[in-house]
Amino acid sequence: MIGNRRNEMVTACFAVSLHAAFFFGFLRITLPAVPVVYELSLAGAVGFGAAKMLLDFGFHPGRIWERIYRNIGSCKLLSIGLALYILLDTIGLLYSPNLSVAVDKTVQIALKLLLALLMLYYIDHRLQVKHLLDNFILVGIVSAIGTYLLYFFSRPVYLQRLTAVRDYNQFSLVVLLSFICLFVRLFYMKTHAVWGRYAVLFLYAALCFPIFLLSGSRRTLMIAPCVLVFLLVFAAVQAQVRRKPAMLRGVLLSLLCFLFACLTTFLFASWFPSQAGERARGPQGGSSQQGGMSEGSTLEDTIETMMDGKAVAKRTIIWSIAADGIREMTPVQWIFGRGSGYDLYLYDRQSYPALEQAYPTAEKQPGWMNPHSFFFSDLLTGGLLKLSVSLFILVMAFLTVCRLFRINPNGVLYFLPLGLCFFNSGISGKFGLFYDKIFWFFIILLIGAVAAWKRDRVPDDGSV
Repeated sequence: MIGNRRNEMVTACFAVSLHAAFFFGFLRITLPAVPVVYELSLAGAVGFGAAKMLLDFGFHPGRIWERIYRNIGSCKLLSIGLALYILLDTIGLLYSPNLSVAVDKTVQIALKLLLALLMLYYIDHRLQVKHLLDNFILVGIVSAIGTYLLYFFSRPVYLQRLTAVRDYNQFSLVVLLSFICLFVRLFYMKTHAVWGRYAVLFLYAALCFPIFLLSGSRRTLMIAPCVLVFLLVFAAVQAQVRRKPAMLRGVLLSLLCFLFACLTTFLFASWFPSQAGERARGPQGGSSQQGGMSEGSTLEDTIETMMDGKAVAKRTIIWSIAADGIREMTPVQWIFGRGSGYDLYLYDRQSYPALEQAYPTAEKQPGWMNPHSFFFSDLLTGGLLKLSVSLFILVMAFLTVCRLFRINPNGVLYFLPLGLCFFNSGISGKFGLFYDKIFWFFIILLIGAVAAWKRDRVPDDGSV
């Protein structure tokens, strides 16, 4: 009896600390959170995870690995691709031209890998997959509410942008992905409280849509409408295929929620510039630059740069430098690359006038610039070998999602987030795809969802 109680307590502490590690880890992307909270929760997840493994299997590493392999084994080729990429990236340390940056990258990826292994040990059935998804949804809700509170009741980072952090692209992406997860969870949830479900959808849409519009992120402004249309069309097609009129009514109600949320968003957007102007003048007519605040681009500026091509001007300069670096490589380097960290070292090794002109105010510290594309990063650091593995992972992730579609028609819950992660890493990202915490979360969640469904073999409720 005492042993069972102790096991239950350790299991609960492991689950809570793991969820806290993910929650505060993602919150660091979206809000100016205190880092020590994430570090404490991560240490707790590792400690309680180790304690649970010892209680479950004792000092038998083989049995612990067998438990993790139950999930990995359901997606063997995808898991092999992930392992190969990490191996090639680690080997790249041996011939790195910038070892300190490369080691920093490796440490960050190692932490993500550790969390991934703990996550694979934690997932034993589909309910735990749902809990992890709900955790991510909660991150988006807290981030959205926290952004409004910080903007209106504290000193915002930008006066003309609705964001609480300087990396508004990542911030708005997390909010968008959490909205996707919430929509899928609510739409396919079996509940009699239909109006309550769509009231929640409308409220969260009314919170998120202004962020998509006013965060200053051009890519989110372009992607969000496409995502919303895709979700509605996908749900409508499923309603026809499954011949469920109730689902079709759900699509119409969701459309109404989106339209009303768009109306409130446009009303808010028309009022927002005057509020930003008042904040800029301050109570004593002070400057907007006081206290570290900066103007940031307005919505009109964001749209203008999208229309006139200025949005890709800086990327063109960055990518042309990366392409020149690739052309300099020898045949051997084309195969194995030039070592981990070379994608950052390329921009530090000499001065580029066009880059200096594009970023006149940036602090030119070592590692300040990167290729902004996993394609260039992988080719520069690991050659065709590493890039091939990345593309292999992309293909296997797509095939795994298709596989999940066959056994659970709501695999869109993984298709959209992973697709957006690949797209985002293709045009941004410091160290490429595997440095992205969001990618790691959803790729491991996909593996766990496939494994859990195969084990449970229960009628699908359409939520994971």
